[in-house]
Amino acid sequence: MICACLSSENPDSSAESLANELLNKLGYTEPASTNVFDDNMARRLRRFQKVNGLIDINGKLDNPTLNRLFHLDFANKTLERAKPYDADVLKGFDDTKNATGDTKKK
Repeated sequence: MICACLSSENPDSSAESLANELLNKLGYTEPASTNVFDDNMARRLRRFQKVNGLIDINGKLDNPTLNRLFHLDFANKTLERAKPYDADVLKGFDDTKNATGDTKKK
């Protein structure tokens, strides 16, 4: 339920601030982001996309990323829990660059 994820202090949160809150709850807290959608937020999204096996690692809040943040696997029409931050998966990963194509699910 989406409303359960919204902060009680700001029930009118935008999609970006909701994504920011969900990333924080899953442990994607570094690098800290002062604006809702700055370069640091894009780096956090790339980390999330990598750990969760998304094909496009682009640092964008696109449909596949939103679906996974909300624990949805649209392609298989099932629920799939978003994976929390995992430093081991990110060893050697450059979160400042986009990547597409050969990302494999773990």
